[in-house]
Amino acid sequence: MKTHLAGLVAGVTAATLAFPLLNALPATAADTAGASAAASASRMANAVAPGTTAGSVRAAVSLTTPPLSTYGTNARFSGTAWRYGTQTKLAGATIVLQRSPHGKAAWSNLTSAKTTTTGTFAMGVTLSGGYDYRAYYAGSTTYTTAVSAAKYVYVSWKVILDGLSTTNNAQANTNNGTLNAKGRIYPAPPTGTHVWLQKYDAASKTWKNFMSGTTSGNSIAVKGDVRGNVNTWRLQVASRGWYFTGSSNSKLFAHYVWRGLFSRGATALGGSDGHGFHIMTERDPLGGIALAWSKRGGTSWAEIRTTGCLETGIGMHNYSNQQRPGEPTDMRFTIRTDGKLLRSVVIAPGGDISGRQLHDISGIQRIRLEIQDTGKTGEPLGEWRSSVLCSN
Repeated sequence: MKTHLAGLVAGVTAATLAFPLLNALPATAADTAGASAAASASRMANAVAPGTTAGSVRAAVSLTTPPLSTYGTNARFSGTAWRYGTQTKLAGATIVLQRSPHGKAAWSNLTSAKTTTTGTFAMGVTLSGGYDYRAYYAGSTTYTTAVSAAKYVYVSWKVILDGLSTTNNAQANTNNGTLNAKGRIYPAPPTGTHVWLQKYDAASKTWKNFMSGTTSGNSIAVKGDVRGNVNTWRLQVASRGWYFTGSSNSKLFAHYVWRGLFSRGATALGGSDGHGFHIMTERDPLGGIALAWSKRGGTSWAEIRTTGCLETGIGMHNYSNQQRPGEPTDMRFTIRTDGKLLRSVVIAPGGDISGRQLHDISGIQRIRLEIQDTGKTGEPLGEWRSSVLCSN
C-alpha cells in the first residue's frame, strides 16, 4: 500500500511541474504568505494522507477545477468517487480538497465534502494564485485511499474601477481637462505595476489602451490631460507573477472641459449688407475671441453649435469708437439659444461686459450671437469673448 501511494504522489508531482513559465515568475507578497501557511499546514495533510483504515478494494476520485477565475472569487471544485474499473459510485465518502504551492507537493487540507448517492461532490474555495489542487479520499474498511490528478488553477487579478472625475479650472487657458481614474487591485502587486486605462471603441467593438498609471499597494491611479469626450472606460493590469491579465468593471463617463466657444468654428453667418465675422486665433489660439462688424445701422450674427455642452460665459466689448473715433455708436449685443432670447444689452462705445456670469446651456443645440448698430452714426465693431464647458 505504501508503495502504491508513493507512486501516486510521484505522478502528481510530475504533473504539477508542467508549468515551467509559472515556476519562473516571481510571487506577490500575498502568494508568499499563502505558501508559508500552506507549508506549515502540510504536516496535518500528510498525517491524513496514508489512510489508516484503508481496505483492499481499489477506489478512484476525479477533480474538475474552475476555468480562469478572478482572485478572491468563490470557485466551484467538483468531482466523482467510484470503485476503480467499474461504474460503482462511492456514496457518503468524505472527499478532502487539498492545495499545494505550485510544483512543491506540500499538500494541505482546505475543505471537505461528502459524496452524494451518485458519488459526486462539490465544494467552494476562495481563490488565490500559484496553487495546485487535488481531491483526496482517505479510504474506508473496504476501499483504498485515492488521490486525483493535481491541477493548476489559473487566477487573474481582481481589478476594480471605483470612479472617474474631471479636474478643471473654470475657463482656464486650455482646451484640455485632467481625466482622473481611481481603482483597486487585489492582491497588491509590486508598487509601480503598470496599469492601463482603456477606452471602448464602438466601431471595432474592442478595448484600446488610452493612458497609463501605476499601482501603490492595492490602489490604482491614472490621470492625464485630454480633450472633452464621452466614452466607456475600464482599467486593465497585465499578467505578472502567478496572476493573469485582469480587467475591471466598465463605466460610461462624460469628461467636460472648458474650451473656446469658437474653437469649432461657426455653423452659420449672416446679417445686413457688409456684415463680417472673424475668429481671432492670432489673439487666442484656443478659439475664445471673435470680432463681428457691419456697415452703419446694420447687424452681424453667427451661430455656433453647442451640442454636448453644459454652460458658457460670454463677454462683450464695443470697439466702434476705435473704428471711427469721431463717429462712436452704441451697439446692442444679443444672445439667443435655440431661438430663445438669453440676453440682450446695449453697450456704449468702449464699454465692456465680462464673461464671468455663467449661463446654463445643457441640452441647447446652438447659440446665436448678434450685434446691432443702434446709434447709426458710425460703423459697428464688436468683440465676443467666450468659453464653453463641453464633452466634445
